[in-house]
Amino acid sequence: MKAALKEKSHCSVLDKKSPFRLDIKGIYNDLDRIMLKRRVSFDYHGINIWIWSSEDAIALKLLANSEQDIKDAKSIYVRQLPTLDVDYTRKMCKKLGVEKQFEKMRRDVEKYLEELESK
Repeated sequence: MKAALKEKSHCSVLDKKSPFRLDIKGIYNDLDRIMLKRRVSFDYHGINIWIWSSEDAIALKLLANSEQDIKDAKSIYVRQLPTLDVDYTRKMCKKLGVEKQFEKMRRDVEKYLEELESK
């Protein structure tokens, strides 16, 4: 973790005794500060836990661009669609240079949802 923070990257911490995987990164620029301000919290067994907003998680997953990250972004999009701020998500994806990936993911998910509804 110290090395990741020193080189201004990130690291992941896996705890095999809990359902959590933590991605840890510092706050280095205005975009990071925006995401920090938009974070959301929830209570987990009496512990207040802070996480990225759904919109920021989608944008960052698309930026990471692994097969699993794309699946994660789609999953977040589907589950959060009723309350998702799509305009903000699009804006953040544009700032990160992944607007085309966002639009493709959005079309893929919406096509999938339409197919489910027609069955």
